[in-house]
Amino acid sequence: MSSVRESRRSDIIQAALAEFCTKGIEAVSMSEIARRAQIGKSTIYEYFPSKDQLLLETAQMVLDRLLEELEHVFSQKQTFREKLICYYLALDRLVERIGVNFPMFFVGEPITGVMLECVDTFRKALFRRLGQEFRLAQARGELNASLDAEVAATLLTTQMTPLLLKAMGRFEVEDAAGKIVDILMNGLAAKPAPAGAETAASQKQRKKD
Repeated sequence: MSSVRESRRSDIIQAALAEFCTKGIEAVSMSEIARRAQIGKSTIYEYFPSKDQLLLETAQMVLDRLLEELEHVFSQKQTFREKLICYYLALDRLVERIGVNFPMFFVGEPITGVMLECVDTFRKALFRRLGQEFRLAQARGELNASLDAEVAATLLTTQMTPLLLKAMGRFEVEDAAGKIVDILMNGLAAKPAPAGAETAASQKQRKKD
């Protein structure tokens, strides 16, 4: 493909992404995408035979970029906690660049058909990479060795949405990603005291009695 055609193809995909994330997949027409790309509607069909094909290739482009960015995050020499924070911040930056409606790009009706295989491949790659990082952290003694890495990877990638950091930002929560990671890693329950140990409060009460 010539550089001119490659550039035109990229322009169409970027225009489609902007329209999909602004208005939602079903509400966008090929005419609107053509208008944003500043080309004729018929030109789009020279590159993409249907809206479904354009949707699929747009989604694939986004997911490929995200996997590249996450691979960069996971390849750094950091603790698992630090990598997880960077992972969440990478998602936050993606939403910042593309738009707050980006998550809806993957949860509408077309997901059952057009993009199912595309998104499934992405999820498997993400779970596999995060599971690998989880097992390495277990080997280093950073994480509980008895936990199932695949289950943990699924939890970590589904309990955090890109919009969560945006919501917390409106409440001016500082270091929101770090606090979320700490809750995920440390849990909510207070750690029980070692067997036979007394808390300072119970010792004080016993002396009063």
